[in-house]
Amino acid sequence: MKNKRFRFIALVVLVVVAGALCGFRLIEFQIVNGEEYLEQTSSKSISEYTVNAARGKIVDRYGNELVTNKAGYNLVFDYAFLDEESANDTILELTNLLSEADEEWVDELPISQTRPYAFLSGRDDDVIRLKSKLELQSYATAEECMAALEKKYNIAGYSDEHARTIAGVRYSMLLRDFSRYNRYTFAEDVSTTTVATVEELSYRFPGVAISQESLRDYGEGNVVPHLLGSISPLYPTDDIQSYLSNGYALNSLVGRGGIEGAYEEELRGSAGKVRIEQNSRGEIISETETVAPVAGNSVMLTIDMEFQKQVQQILADYIHKLQAGKYPSTKAGAVVVLDVKTGEVLAIANYPTYTLTEMKENSTALYEDPLNPTRDRALLEAYRPGSTFKTVTATAGLCESVITESTTFYCNGVSRFDYGNGHHPTCTGHHGNTAVVNSLKMSCNVFFYEVGQMLGIDKIDQYAAYFGLGVDTGLELPTATGWVASPQVFQEMGSKWDQGQVWQASIGQSETKVTPLQLAVQAMTLANKGTRYEAHLVKSINNYDLTQTLNETQPVVASDLSGHDDVFDIVQHGMREAANRRPTLSHFAEGVAIKTGTPQVTNSTTNSTTIGFYPALEEPEIAVSIVLEEGEYSADMLELIINAYNDLKAQRAGQTAPVSDVSSAAE
Repeated sequence: MKNKRFRFIALVVLVVVAGALCGFRLIEFQIVNGEEYLEQTSSKSISEYTVNAARGKIVDRYGNELVTNKAGYNLVFDYAFLDEESANDTILELTNLLSEADEEWVDELPISQTRPYAFLSGRDDDVIRLKSKLELQSYATAEECMAALEKKYNIAGYSDEHARTIAGVRYSMLLRDFSRYNRYTFAEDVSTTTVATVEELSYRFPGVAISQESLRDYGEGNVVPHLLGSISPLYPTDDIQSYLSNGYALNSLVGRGGIEGAYEEELRGSAGKVRIEQNSRGEIISETETVAPVAGNSVMLTIDMEFQKQVQQILADYIHKLQAGKYPSTKAGAVVVLDVKTGEVLAIANYPTYTLTEMKENSTALYEDPLNPTRDRALLEAYRPGSTFKTVTATAGLCESVITESTTFYCNGVSRFDYGNGHHPTCTGHHGNTAVVNSLKMSCNVFFYEVGQMLGIDKIDQYAAYFGLGVDTGLELPTATGWVASPQVFQEMGSKWDQGQVWQASIGQSETKVTPLQLAVQAMTLANKGTRYEAHLVKSINNYDLTQTLNETQPVVASDLSGHDDVFDIVQHGMREAANRRPTLSHFAEGVAIKTGTPQVTNSTTNSTTIGFYPALEEPEIAVSIVLEEGEYSADMLELIINAYNDLKAQRAGQTAPVSDVSSAAE
């Protein structure tokens, strides 16, 4: 009985003690710390910021990465944590730290760094935007713009140098819509040493955070730089509202030019969102991912990266060889290699060229280079084709039955046609009675003057279009369309058309201008006996990690002259004969078919052009075009390109490639 009473008393004591403790805790919540807890619940704030998605990769046909992403660190300002009263001091101290570490930060203010302040040249659109953002008159000076910035952001009491530094960052924040919902990227891809320093001194940088980002990595950036493009922030000349309505932020990076620009929608992915909850002291209560970022799709190109590297080197080495020898005036060139059966671009080389690293670090020097290495000559420069065009004239003459394989014309070096002033079109040789195969082999002008005369310019232009000259090639990137000589072209140029232009057009002169890509398409069409495919550079669209193909490009027939195999057999025969005249090409057992040209540029300068395909005695695989500005013997490069192609093909098949013993030489 006593035990039961003891247990009862103990239980009562425990209940009383527990109740007392709860009471004291309640008193603490409500009375002692009541204000603090009330402040935390009633003064908490919620903000949301964007998390960028990983941009899709750009890879070659075998999955080798041309453009990818790397983990890097950005320094960002977070509006929710930035103390406005000390913001200028924070900016200045951070820029000093980066200067000492030889790091760069974003400064988009188009005003000189020192007094007397002046607007930077070439930044007219940026200056207009600056005045608009500051609500100043269009005639406001750079000094007035600086004064407005200093007033707007309370930049007083600083030296001129420091004031300009702070103003540059403050204005960049304004441009990029720095707010509670939009972090500002102050510096990109900073070193781990800088990251460690900022972390160590974080108490001195309120509002500054280190953000681990997926940064664009172009590697050495020396493979097809003209085709890849780049990424950059939005510009004032962009349709900003359109970007914003499509889910971009003002600080978003977008693709510019090349594949980066053309396939922006595939590559960009979709950004995520993070929700941050803070108390009144700015302490984070919670951080929640509300929308997960989705990586962009990857773009697989038709380019063979290893082959591309070799073709680029072949072109550069050959031009250097010409420059060091008898042709020091050789300026530049381009090479295009297509897959005959699909229209896929296997290689597309330009000289001079550049690297994307050079573009990032010293774009001004590249743009000021008189040889213009940033110019994509292969796609955008139009050249006279010269005698390579004779394959078009021959095909048209045979298809239209104005000549046969046995039709001959007599060539003694001068045509019977008269320009009307006593002058006659000429030939570079005396070929006697010559038919189409020999005329292609020897490149007889007189023969093709006669064929062109019988065809007329309309038929010549019609067949040129069949071969892809003067028309769109179908490539996914912007290209020059070029044009083929005609009365309409001359009218648009303000020039007079006469019958002599028909004769010149028939040999690839007059005002016919085409791109190296179009010349390669012409060669492909000849190899396919009249079937022309659209050229294309994108093989497929894949998910980010290339484990799934989302869309694959299929060959598209752009025009078809099939049904004329007999005609193309004759033309191909003439092209093989032209190749067999050259020691650098005649040794290939599989046969090579070419047509060369020496188109006149001025009265004293010529270019060198070559079109061809390989193999010519078996099923053709590649079509090639070469253009050398003020160069010679471009056809000799073809041997090196074929050897490179065969070597890589054999390596991938696990065998030794047949390599020529004959070395290429410009004589």
